[in-house]
Formats: sequence, structure tokens, C-alpha cells
Amino acid sequence: MSEAIQQIAERLRGLRDVLGISVEEMAEVCRLTPEQYLRLESGTEDISIDMLHTIARKYGVEPVSYTHLRAHETGRNL
Repeated sequence: MSEAIQQIAERLRGLRDVLGISVEEMAEVCRLTPEQYLRLESGTEDISIDMLHTIARKYGVEPVSYTHLRAHETGRNL
């Protein structure tokens, strides 16, 4: 999988851990099996925009574009 997907997956896993949400709960929210959800968090399966929005709503965060994330990391103003 691409580096971008891997980075997003790592952030999703980290946020879920910080919020204390179980894999089973997230799988239910996303209408997936726990195994399918873990593939998203491991970066081995691509994450659709729709799925990112579903996860963001559950986590109580605003979904942002990958371009915005990269701009923030590099200090560039896009």
C-alpha cells in the first residue's frame, strides 16, 4: 500500500487508542467485521473517502484533505 495510506492508517489507529474505542465498536460503526476494520488500520486495505468521513464523525474530528495534512507537516501554506 502507498505511504500516504499507511500514514492515514497509523493516525486512525492512534486516535482510536487515545479515545479508548474498541476495534469491535469501530467495525460496527463502519459496517465491517473487526478483521476488515483492522486491515484498514494496518494500511493493507485502501480507505475510501466515505469511510474516512464515517470514522471522523465517530472520533468527533473534522475530516481534512491529505493535501492539508501534508501542508501542515511541511509548514507550507496551500
